[in-house]
Amino acid sequence: MILIVFSHPYPQRSHANKTILENVAKTEQVIISDLYEKYPDFHINVAEEQALLRQAKLIIFQFPIYWYNVPALLKQWQEMVLTRQFSSGDEIHGRALQGKSAMAVVTTGHKHRSYQQGAYDNYSLEDFLSPLNQTSIHCGMNYHTPLVLHQAHRASQTELTQFSLLYSQRIKQLYQQGNSDE
Repeated sequence: MILIVFSHPYPQRSHANKTILENVAKTEQVIISDLYEKYPDFHINVAEEQALLRQAKLIIFQFPIYWYNVPALLKQWQEMVLTRQFSSGDEIHGRALQGKSAMAVVTTGHKHRSYQQGAYDNYSLEDFLSPLNQTSIHCGMNYHTPLVLHQAHRASQTELTQFSLLYSQRIKQLYQQGNSDE
């Protein structure tokens, strides 16, 4: 199963994320866990989320860059769901995510060139995503290069369709690689 952990605090305002998610949801094996829809009060069902993670071969974190970070609910989800006992403990306990693949799919409001030293955002997007990268590695997952749609609010329908197609192809490829490793 391919689990998309979708975290957008205002999905109704994001034509890009809504379109991308609707398109990729048609991909075989995809299950979507929409955090803000499921947990508007931030009371996360940890057991349910951990069960989804156990079933998944590929875990996608889809979100907008929000104040140079993941949205608040995704950060809380990480802290509550990815406990040491579940995901990063010793060799006897806590390796539920060992060997799984993870990838971020991110939208931004700025141009690609603004994510560099001296530019508007002053750091690379990889710098902003490094906590998610390291968390994935710490949990024993294989972290793959993120897919990024810059200036998502300005993307045309054609660009959104092309990005969705690339996204779908990429997750199919990663899922097949994960299944062939077993």
